[in-house]
Amino acid sequence: MKNWIVKAKPLTKKGAEKHQDYLLDINNKSHAATENIIHLSGDFDKIMEEHDLLMMTRFQNNKGGRPPKNVGRSLVFSLPKGIRPSPETWSKVINNTLNEISKVTNIPKEDLSHFAVLHDEPTKNSHIHMLLGQNPNGIYNKKLTNTTMITACKIAFNRTIKEEMNLSNEVHIPKKTGVKDMPLWQFRAKKKLEDMKELKVLL
Repeated sequence: MKNWIVKAKPLTKKGAEKHQDYLLDINNKSHAATENIIHLSGDFDKIMEEHDLLMMTRFQNNKGGRPPKNVGRSLVFSLPKGIRPSPETWSKVINNTLNEISKVTNIPKEDLSHFAVLHDEPTKNSHIHMLLGQNPNGIYNKKLTNTTMITACKIAFNRTIKEEMNLSNEVHIPKKTGVKDMPLWQFRAKKKLEDMKELKVLL
């Protein structure tokens, strides 16, 4: 993996609750290589409360139609193996990401509900998870679900790592592992299996 990666997936209320349990469970079998799990910032309960407020308001206003099923987005910020930022640097990634999201959505930063966790894995890809609510103050905001928001996350991620660690995704050369590259069909099958496992956790 040459570039820094930001992955985003929608989260239902049930999926968010399961995902929070997974993120904080050091004993989960998927965390065999995880040395530390650190809560960086944010309040998971606030995300859920805003979704509940949205649903209650819809009910009180007798709004018909299909109610919104998602509470927000699951965002994963991942770096190539061998790059291991400190928790402080990861916290700056989150802070700068929220600043950038606020800028492109015109939503005050203090109104952006989030929950960020670091999975410190020395032998794998260092990464953080951030759950981002899509219903600030109980009001659904489409801007928190579109590609512009994801682009803002990538911009903040790249810029922060470059400023804090003097590393750029544009010139980074992955370290040789000594392991022969797998065939493309095998890589795609492996990636599909990993995505299916991750999606199962989110549902």
